[in-house]
Amino acid sequence: MEVKKPTRLAALQQWVSGARYLLCVDLEATCDDFPEGLIEHERDLYQLQVPRDEMETIEVGAVLIDLQAGGQLVGEFGSFVKPVLHPRLTTFCSQLTTIEQADIDGASGYVEVAGQLRAFLAPYVEEGVQWCSWGDYDRKQLLADAERLGCEAMLDPSAHASLKRWHAKVYACRAMGLKSAAGALGLQWLGTHHRGIDDARNLASVVQRMLTAA
Repeated sequence: MEVKKPTRLAALQQWVSGARYLLCVDLEATCDDFPEGLIEHERDLYQLQVPRDEMETIEVGAVLIDLQAGGQLVGEFGSFVKPVLHPRLTTFCSQLTTIEQADIDGASGYVEVAGQLRAFLAPYVEEGVQWCSWGDYDRKQLLADAERLGCEAMLDPSAHASLKRWHAKVYACRAMGLKSAAGALGLQWLGTHHRGIDDARNLASVVQRMLTAA
């Protein structure tokens, strides 16, 4: 995949230069979907087990890379998160993510996992940590979780960038899913799609490829 907008790439490189470390993040959340075959007015009447505005984070995957060392992997953080509003996973959610009920039944809550993530990042904060995800969903979901619980967001929303948006700008292409973008960049997908830590690892690979593109 060829860089079509070098000025956009330079802008991305300028943004990441604001901190030594970049945390590549992917979340999974409680979810449900409409049965196949429903027409529009039937969807309006159908009650999802997990309404879109009640989705909760159930997995956090994060990969930290050192931008001053050419994007070298520094460490990984992964944790399940126990949901509150809808503690039972839907069949759709389990099939999509491969996360099982037992995984979240034994997990810590959002506030506890946020503390664990901050402890993981603590040695690197002095030299600066920014974070990215594929799209704005992850940033918005962490904010929604925090607002619902009356606590601080797990990650600073002001230190976030959507690599999905940057990818579309740099390569002058349509916005696409992470797996499609990885393939377009010649990267082999590793792990299970829609699992937080695996998606975060693949996101880190995409970031590394983009930042070193000519």
